[in-house]
Amino acid sequence: MSDQKVKVPFNRACDFVIQLGEAAHGYGSSSARLEAFLSSLMASFGYLGTVLSTPNGIVFGFQESESQPQRFHLITSLTTGLDLNKLALVGDLVTDVINGETNIEEAVLKLREIKKTSAPWGKMASAISFMATGAGIAGVLMGSWYDIAVAVPLSFLVYIMVIISSGFKTTGADWLPLIASFIIGILTAFTKVVIPELNIVLVGVSAIAILLPGFTISTGAMELVGGNVVSGIINLVSGLVYLLKLVIGGWVGAKLVISLLSLSAQTGTAPDIAWQWLFVPVFAIGLCLSLQTSTRDFPWALAACLIAYLGSFLGSKVFESSVGTLLGTVILVVFSNKWTTKTGRPTSILLVPGILMLVSGFAGFQGFLSLAEGQIQQGENQIQHMFLVAITIGAGLVVGNTVSRPKVTL
Repeated sequence: MSDQKVKVPFNRACDFVIQLGEAAHGYGSSSARLEAFLSSLMASFGYLGTVLSTPNGIVFGFQESESQPQRFHLITSLTTGLDLNKLALVGDLVTDVINGETNIEEAVLKLREIKKTSAPWGKMASAISFMATGAGIAGVLMGSWYDIAVAVPLSFLVYIMVIISSGFKTTGADWLPLIASFIIGILTAFTKVVIPELNIVLVGVSAIAILLPGFTISTGAMELVGGNVVSGIINLVSGLVYLLKLVIGGWVGAKLVISLLSLSAQTGTAPDIAWQWLFVPVFAIGLCLSLQTSTRDFPWALAACLIAYLGSFLGSKVFESSVGTLLGTVILVVFSNKWTTKTGRPTSILLVPGILMLVSGFAGFQGFLSLAEGQIQQGENQIQHMFLVAITIGAGLVVGNTVSRPKVTL
């Protein structure tokens, strides 16, 4: 954030920061980044600002000067999501305001325009993102060709269910994980009757991959480590509840079929390692498309994903998996900070997809599924691994930001 002061009337500055905070919150800016960015923006206007952000609301505190009374504003029932294109547009808008190229009145109007902006990728690309993510995860997790082939159409079916649920607003969002995983569980189990080599768990997880709340759970753990207790607890609990819905739906769906039919316990052989590496960029492309990364930032976001994964892979081979995750996160953070310093664009554009390449939602899903099957020790180990990955990523963010001092951005 620039140190220069932009002359803006106090009330107009407050109103703009409030609207900006609401918009950025809905496009995926983390609580810590949002708090730091909005406070810094208020300082650039010459006023004092304190912001407390959680997944469910934002509290603003503004002062014209230390001797003046503080103005408070509370926003609740905020929409949440990840739209990196709109987040980038918001970041560009703030830069224009700070540089004096856009006044506050124009900026408020542009915020409304950004809200109505169409996604950079159409419905066909969105459908492809689900299928690419499904195939990518199945390949990266060393699934067989059968697993990969079945994961693709099932991922597309999940996309259809997401589109349908969006028409029911809050009710649809609440029931989506349970219904989607239930249907996928049934279809995956039935498919194994025809294809005995199918790995039910791997295919099911791959099909619902975009719905897995690994990022939310990891964010919650990272925020707790960073001292953002309220936001961390909310993200952690909401992510775990969402994950439980997915597990319950998938487990019940598969069990219904298993109770009626006898299924083989065999699984197929994974493709050669060279083929598995092909699915890493497929997975990354699916993530970047699903996050609505703009065409301008797409190559950089894709590079960030690959850098994070490669760093994690090499670290795991030389040391162990937790050290690999730490190394991948540190490299990702340094790369993202350097990119932001050079371009002035929000760091989240690279950090979010890069971290998604590292989170372990699959381990959490497997862990709860193992517990449901009565495999207590195995389930506990897998859930512990999920939290270990989240905490390791948090440590990697701290180390990376220490190595390369970040610019305050969304």
